[in-house]
Amino acid sequence: MRGEIVLVNMQKECAFSQSDVRLMETLANAMSVALETARLREKEQMYLMALEHEFEIGREIQAGFLPNILPQPEGWEIAASLQPAREVAGDFYDVFELPKEQIGLVIADVCDKGLGAALFMTLFRSFIRAVSNIDFYARVGSGDGNSSADRLKNAISLTNNYIAETHGNTGMFATIFFGILDPRTGVLTYINGGHLPPMLINKQGAKEILKLTGPAVGAASDADYAIMEVVIEQGDTFFAYTDGLTDTANPAGEYYSAKGLIPLLAGDQTLSSLLLQIQKQVENYATGARQFDDITMLAVRRRN
Repeated sequence: MRGEIVLVNMQKECAFSQSDVRLMETLANAMSVALETARLREKEQMYLMALEHEFEIGREIQAGFLPNILPQPEGWEIAASLQPAREVAGDFYDVFELPKEQIGLVIADVCDKGLGAALFMTLFRSFIRAVSNIDFYARVGSGDGNSSADRLKNAISLTNNYIAETHGNTGMFATIFFGILDPRTGVLTYINGGHLPPMLINKQGAKEILKLTGPAVGAASDADYAIMEVVIEQGDTFFAYTDGLTDTANPAGEYYSAKGLIPLLAGDQTLSSLLLQIQKQVENYATGARQFDDITMLAVRRRN
């Protein structure tokens, strides 16, 4: 883009001095910089609008990976929520039906944040759900492939080895709690791969903490994962969450404590409304500060 500034004095010859010329040159330079800045700003705004559109598509796609309707076996209540810190999330949860009327329960936190974590979130989620429904072995011992322990071991081991060996150069991994619930007996068979220990809560308070059974998934090939079991009895509530909950800080720098939720979880409020109440409580605790990390919660209650 080119332009000219033309000054004409029809009454006087040589009307403009060198200082006038220098003044106009300075003015022309300033105008050209302002015009170029405006052009670049407009271009930047168009780029940001296009980027926002791409992120919106990403949000919609990612939302499609989360179950819209959670299974609700007779005598049970299941609820989950995810509050992303950015446009897309690295956290995820999943609740899905398995053979023999069993229910798969997953909550996970992919390392890092943003678009990269969101892409790996879809990979982790897809592998776990797919392998849970096939009789496939990933360097594990022999068996009939149909037991809860086999399904857990197959899904986590295959996912771990694939991520570590195929995408090891990225340094990406995820902390994952994966449990298989038998609604008829209340037995929850699980692997906790580096995730924050979920809690089992009853009217008296915290009944049991479901500790780690192995390292984060995808960090190293051929990692060993132990299988654990716990019984969810009538009146018990299982509660799992990601570290976005406990990374929330107030203006004094004090972190939110999940232990304060135990009395709420021991009550009779429906789980869906309870998770909304916890979200509001966390927002109020942060007093308007920007959310630091994704906050995901998964709750399961066996009714009396």
